Amino acid sequence: MKINKENLALIVSTIVLFSIFAISFYNVLTPRRYVWEGRVFDVTQGSTVTVIQSYGAGRLSLRGNYTIEVGSIYKITYISTRSNFAEEIISIEKIG
Repeated sequence: MKINKENLALIVSTIVLFSIFAISFYNVLTPRRYVWEGRVFDVTQGSTVTVIQSYGAGRLSLRGNYTIEVGSIYKITYISTRSNFAEEIISIEKIG
């Protein structure tokens, strides 16, 4: 059986597409653990989300309402499938 260029391209593209979907599916089932650390300069409380702005560490959205002091340094460990959004909080430590 001889494989021409079109069939080979179809097979390779199918393998690449399957690999991308498999990696995405694995990442959804096993979300990563992140550690966010920074000095807080602004806290915005919503009805279901707390948004923290910091110097150097950027912005982090926490699901739920939390009491965060402005000017303090926090270390927040969380699990998430999205960038800068803490879906599940593991710990919130006030460092300074």
